[in-house]
Amino acid sequence: MGHLKRTIFAPIDITWLHMAFAPGNTMVGGLVLLEDPIAPEDLRLLVRARLLRYRRFRQRPIQPAPWPCPPIWEDDPGFSLEN
Repeated sequence: MGHLKRTIFAPIDITWLHMAFAPGNTMVGGLVLLEDPIAPEDLRLLVRARLLRYRRFRQRPIQPAPWPCPPIWEDDPGFSLEN
């Protein structure tokens, strides 16, 4: 396996991570409203062009060691938009 790029979470990322996994969380992270239906492949093309050019959208959060070590972002070696 090649070298994975890792970066430490920013404080705001830690806050969002804790909120996302909090018991009873009903937070919505994003919502897309479309005027007309879109084919799944067209949506994938749009996401590839607009979001996947940013590395963060191809990474996953991991906790390398117990608290107080901060979580880190790591390139997801198994990333697939189709998943």
